[in-house]
Parts: sequence; C-alpha cells; structure tokens
Amino acid sequence: MLWVLPSVMTPMAVRRSTRQLIAFTQGIWPASYASSGIADGSRTDRFTRRDIAAMLLMSGCGTRRA
Repeated sequence: MLWVLPSVMTPMAVRRSTRQLIAFTQGIWPASYASSGIADGSRTDRFTRRDIAAMLLMSGCGTRRA
C-alpha cells in the first residue's frame, strides 16, 4: 500500500511513513520520544542519531547508547 500514499499525503508524511516502515522492520517502532524522525506528528524529517543508534542496537551491530 505504500505505493498509493504519495497521492493522498504530503511529501514529508510519505518520507515519515517510509522511515516508520524501516524502523518497524528493525524493531524500534513506535518511537517513544517526540523529536524522533519516526514519531507520528514529528517535524523532524530524517532519522535522528537516537533512531540510528536504536536500530544498530536492535540489529546486534552496536552496543553504545545514543
């Protein structure tokens, strides 16, 4: 269904939805902090360092905290 989204959503919302899909596959969605690039309603239009650190940790590639 993601291919249908551009016709009914703003470009920023489509990018956030795509980040949320990626985050879901990495086991870190939903986000618990508002400044996350994957949080619903967030104005951050990118993955944050905390988002990336959480994905690395969940994938077994990182042990440091953000």
